[in-house]
Amino acid sequence: AWWFYYKLGFRPEDPEVRRLLRGELQKLRANPRHRSSRATLQELSASHTYFYLDERRDDVLPKLSIGELGLKIARSLAERDGGDRERAIRAASREVAGVLGVRSLRSWSQGERLAWERWCPVIQLLPGVARWSQADRSALVKVIRAKGGRRESDFVRLFDQHRRLRRAMVKLLHEAIDE
Repeated sequence: AWWFYYKLGFRPEDPEVRRLLRGELQKLRANPRHRSSRATLQELSASHTYFYLDERRDDVLPKLSIGELGLKIARSLAERDGGDRERAIRAASREVAGVLGVRSLRSWSQGERLAWERWCPVIQLLPGVARWSQADRSALVKVIRAKGGRRESDFVRLFDQHRRLRRAMVKLLHEAIDE
């Protein structure tokens, strides 16, 4: 499967994987019947590959250090409400609803409400969301609802279109890594 995606235009960005790829391509040029070993294929597939229609970007979801963000969120929730995680999440939900102008979640699906609950602690940590335009804040609500929607592709498309959110996420993740 790795070579199939390579032929479609997906490329690795990890320097070690790129080095290995160059070696495999040299072997293929020297011998078109060459086949990569299972170990080589495992090394090639150990990191993400990317397909860009336009220029390369560093703010696409798989490139972001989500693990570091998870630790930052866990620390933030632990510091609030006497360490009561559920109460801290409810408080985050109320605060973020006020900032984003969400009056009620009653009409939201169960998946959308779950996405809201999971994203609110993230939104609380994003720098300057309260100063975003109403259009940007409304678009952020749509991103969150899409995350809880039927198709992940809707979420990815809306997240990708929300430049301000992507920039804020990158900034937040860099802060998490620097801590």
